Amino acid sequence: MNTIQAYVVSVEFTDTISQVKLSTELGDFYCIVLENPNTVDYLKVGKSVKLIFKENDFIFSKEKIFKINTFEGVIKSITEGEIFYMINFEAKNYQFSALLSKHEVDDFKINDKIYVYIKPTNIILEV
Repeated sequence: MNTIQAYVVSVEFTDTISQVKLSTELGDFYCIVLENPNTVDYLKVGKSVKLIFKENDFIFSKEKIFKINTFEGVIKSITEGEIFYMINFEAKNYQFSALLSKHEVDDFKINDKIYVYIKPTNIILEV
């Protein structure tokens, strides 16, 4: 699992779902959670949380495609597997690991600058 330290900037919610804006060293992120500020304490402005996402939750590109939940990184290593490749990359002070299919990796090399996107529904919050 990959993690980023964050704090809650704002929360928009209905009875059962919230869109949370979070601030991190890598920029702002948005996530969707099945809670609201009335049911859990961590969905309050200023609360510190960790963003967690799995190795297969990343979308890589050489150009910035998405306006939200995107940050820049640099590929540090590529480990070849039979079907998947493990990509280790760095963004600011964070180290990340990603699993990509062989065909997704064809255009990427070590030391390439990349843009990384994470869908709002793929981010897990941990207190």
